[in-house]
Amino acid sequence: MEGLTRRILLWSLGLSLLLALVFLWLCRLDPGPGQQLYEIRLQTYEAARALGLNPQLPRHEFGRANLPPYLGRGRGELLLWLALLVGLGALASWRVARPIEQALGHLAEDCQRLERGQAWQGGAQAGPLAGINQDFALMLAALERQQQELNQATRDAQQALSLRESLLTRSHAEFRQPLQAMLESLRGQPDHPYIQTIRRNLQVLLRLVDDLAAQQPVLRWETVDLREFLRETLEAFPQRVRLLSGPGVKLELDRLRSAQALLNLVGNALKYSEKEVTVSWGEDWVEVRDQGQGMAAEDIPELMREFRQQEPGRQEGVGLGLHTARRWMELQGGQLQIESQPGQGTRARLIFFKSSQSAQPS
Repeated sequence: MEGLTRRILLWSLGLSLLLALVFLWLCRLDPGPGQQLYEIRLQTYEAARALGLNPQLPRHEFGRANLPPYLGRGRGELLLWLALLVGLGALASWRVARPIEQALGHLAEDCQRLERGQAWQGGAQAGPLAGINQDFALMLAALERQQQELNQATRDAQQALSLRESLLTRSHAEFRQPLQAMLESLRGQPDHPYIQTIRRNLQVLLRLVDDLAAQQPVLRWETVDLREFLRETLEAFPQRVRLLSGPGVKLELDRLRSAQALLNLVGNALKYSEKEVTVSWGEDWVEVRDQGQGMAAEDIPELMREFRQQEPGRQEGVGLGLHTARRWMELQGGQLQIESQPGQGTRARLIFFKSSQSAQPS
């Protein structure tokens, strides 16, 4: 913004000169009023001489009749007034433009400092952005600290992720071999119910170990009889869990994931209820109901997130039961629905959307 005052002065002078030229031009185009006034004064002069007076000979003054009385009576006074107005206008322009130019100059300097990231040095003449510059410097320092902390956290996370992947890889190799050996050792054993249960649990453990090395869990769809599936799954809870009667239904599901979801729900029900827990089923759903302390409806979405517990520190677990159950159901195209009220127990329902066929009720 250099030369702003000079440019304003030049514009003021140019505009004043233009107005003067326009006025002179208009007077040249219309000399009639001045000529008429001169003739009237000339007649007055001759009449005064006829009366024996000694009047002054009138002069023909350009533009006199075109001007108001307060602008003078001749070309000299007209030019004087014009020069006075031009001077006052130039002075006013300079007084107005000079502070603006200085302020804009300081503003430009401060903007350049901000752009270069320089801290404000202060001084007698503080620019309009002095306070902003100081705040900017503080913000920049805070951002640099946060960036350093973020970089350190990123390095720590990468190191932890690398350690986790190494641990999972080694765990998969070290766990799978003994489990596979145990399963092979049962092949020649008699077909006893206990042996079947042990063999089935070993197969589940092998699948869980295989998931350690997989980036995404792999679903294994199979058509199961829902009554038999529930009976086998609930063998882990011989007490305080009662399986109700229901229709003969065959569902297409992933046995392991569905069993994990059901076991999580039953385990939660037993944890928060001292009374009997019932498990019922229908055409495409399985329901777990307890008579425990219940929970508020607005707390259910929060408790279904990872690492959320209803009473942290007072119950066992890490808060993954409901979240894992919902995840396994959504992975199979189903959903988990929970209804509960404080003091009235909880009803959790697993809904499957891949029913294969429905048999006649027994």
